Amino acid sequence: MIATLGAARALPAVSLDRKLRVVMADDDRNDQMLMVMATDEARAPIELSFVDDGAELLHRLSVIGSLEDLPDAIILDLRMPRLDGHRTLDRLQAHPVLWQIPVVMFSSSHRYGDMCLSHDLGARDFETKPSSFSGMIDFVTRLAVIVAQRQPYEDPAGSLVDPRFQRALLGPDLVSDMDDLLFEDLDLLDPSV
Repeated sequence: MIATLGAARALPAVSLDRKLRVVMADDDRNDQMLMVMATDEARAPIELSFVDDGAELLHRLSVIGSLEDLPDAIILDLRMPRLDGHRTLDRLQAHPVLWQIPVVMFSSSHRYGDMCLSHDLGARDFETKPSSFSGMIDFVTRLAVIVAQRQPYEDPAGSLVDPRFQRALLGPDLVSDMDDLLFEDLDLLDPSV
């Protein structure tokens, strides 16, 4: 959706004792920067963090041990390296806890099929990246409302910390990729290697 605003709109009151935690998976640094600027301009009660693709997002989520540390929402780009938005969304929806995190697909795609598939896979909303900064502010405003309306997370079986679900979430391909990246990082830190 592309919308233009003359000025930033005031957000509806959100009764939280903290900012809403939102993770954005998008490999475009310009989009990340615009999201930060729009969030500041909208005075949205959102704390942003960024990952470059779906694989990095799933890895980050897989090491979270408590419901209180989960993000309140996820913004997913469709076209990303390693693991695209639809495949990432599919894995999130298959998880016994992470399916509860509201996901907003945020893409430059105008394809009706991309929107339909996103909704079929469980996305809360599909937004076409706006062409103006005021459109980005409008998106952030809608995002804050969507996130503030989410329900508390449920984890009756303690499945968030179950290693079987971590492996299922990441799959063998991403587990080995992340292990390789971790070992590369450790090698960089060790001058004797």
